[in-house]
Amino acid sequence: MPVLFVLFSIRILFCGNAHGPFYFTGRDNIPQLLSTADSSKLNLAEHIHRLEEQRRLVSSNEDLNSLIRAMKSFTSLQHVKILRVQDEAERDLRSFIDRHDNPLDPLVVVDWNPACIRAIQNVGLALLEAGSPANRFSGPQINPQATLTLKRAPVQLLSALATKLTCLEIHFDAMRYVNAEMRELSEVFKTLFTAAKNMEAIHLGFPSRLPLDLHLEDIFHNVHWERLRAFGIQAWRLDSEEIINFARRHRRSLRGLRLRDVLLKEGSMWKDILSMLHDEMENLEWVSLRRIDYSNAFDEKWATSADISDIQSFPNSDSEDDEMFEPYVPGNYHNINGDDDDDNTSLGDESDGLSSHNGDVGPRANQIELIPDNSLSAPLLLPPFTNQWEVLSSIPADDLEDDGRTVDYRQRKIWEAWVISKSRVSASQDRCR
Repeated sequence: MPVLFVLFSIRILFCGNAHGPFYFTGRDNIPQLLSTADSSKLNLAEHIHRLEEQRRLVSSNEDLNSLIRAMKSFTSLQHVKILRVQDEAERDLRSFIDRHDNPLDPLVVVDWNPACIRAIQNVGLALLEAGSPANRFSGPQINPQATLTLKRAPVQLLSALATKLTCLEIHFDAMRYVNAEMRELSEVFKTLFTAAKNMEAIHLGFPSRLPLDLHLEDIFHNVHWERLRAFGIQAWRLDSEEIINFARRHRRSLRGLRLRDVLLKEGSMWKDILSMLHDEMENLEWVSLRRIDYSNAFDEKWATSADISDIQSFPNSDSEDDEMFEPYVPGNYHNINGDDDDDNTSLGDESDGLSSHNGDVGPRANQIELIPDNSLSAPLLLPPFTNQWEVLSSIPADDLEDDGRTVDYRQRKIWEAWVISKSRVSASQDRCR
């Protein structure tokens, strides 16, 4: 499947390596900063050349024109991804700035937001101008402030882009809570999601340590996607009914559900969600509950630890390996005994406490299904040859040990298996007929 990686910020696809005048604020002060400390390991002439080249590319709109030409050339293009990347020379300069600039009164400020704004604008314009067939979009490090520019975009333009979408994955990269920005974008999301009639897979995530505190429908607006097969959200404070209502709306089509870092508010219980998924989602093949918890428990951990790792959907990388969508084969269930090879990479370091593990799987771009965060394992001590799916399916929801206060790793693993146990038993019986 053809994929176009749009490398914006310090590097722009097809336009050579150049420092972005929209990436460094106070860029003209770089020579002054270099003169204040030993910069012998840096090639000043090269960095100045990059800066001038980037100015030329942006002022002439050559970055946009190059994207248009590229998209016209790729007549079978399906997937476009915006990434933030740096080469070795750029990392060295960034490291030098971090070490020698005064953080209280900096000469140079590194800011991804202006670059992200230009990336979003140019990619959208290029897709429309080129008439590209691309139907999948990924943004693993989108700046929330950059997306506010979409409020100024014509509704017709947003709708035109959305009608082709079958897959959308966005992870917002933020250093603070973004409730205000997402609230401002509510109508933009409504326009996009209402027009995206062909949506098959969607993931919308926020930093693990900065969960969004908005109603689910402030973003999704009760839209029903008839073809939706996989749905994922990350880092969100919600009531149980919000999740139940969304899942029930898509109970016939949904095959996979990811609720990573979702926190339930006071008065809600996970067993109510699990019970609905177990009883009503007959076609659900997997569910991922990585690091789910209760909102109060999360806040207590934050207050006592002062260091909750920001484990995101996408590590900061320009590697194609850091992807959330992987090849998907219907019916190719993970081994209930946990023998999958990727179990070690996905789960190896996760514990009952605050995890520092950064092995979350990300999008591979070959199929349009989200995959589980980890291999499915039912941690039950049962005799050999016991049908664990049948045993799990027979457990009532009240026996899931949900105390409404906190959720540990062992519980999450059992719950993931329990939710789909009924559908697994039914599928097994159908195959035996």
